[in-house]
Amino acid sequence: MSPKVAGWFGMPAAAVIAAAAGFLIANSATSILGALVLVGATILFSIAAVWTLRKTWADKAWPPGVPASASRRRRRQRIGAIVQCVLSPLLIALSVLLIVAGSTWAVVYILLGVINGGTALWTLKLLRDSASKSK
Repeated sequence: MSPKVAGWFGMPAAAVIAAAAGFLIANSATSILGALVLVGATILFSIAAVWTLRKTWADKAWPPGVPASASRRRRRQRIGAIVQCVLSPLLIALSVLLIVAGSTWAVVYILLGVINGGTALWTLKLLRDSASKSK
């Protein structure tokens, strides 16, 4: 069996095991066992997901698969930073709603929005500088 096939069989199996763990957690007598089974299912799912990226069992390269070029990595980072720039105002808007509702978590969401936006803008600046240096 190839790693891809094993991974595609392993992920649904892990999901079924995780669902069974949910039923175990719901019962007070088996809740600790359910938590341990859930941890095992999460680990199995992660390993199976990595297996789907391997070409053969003998492939020891990490990360599995073909290495991405520098321009492709920059493009992925740029997309992630743009998504962060979109999410930052949403976090700040959520904090305004929480302020109106009287929640004390509003400060946390304001900080998360500002830090997220600052990090995204800083990442975009670094990506722009690295792209101009590589040309």
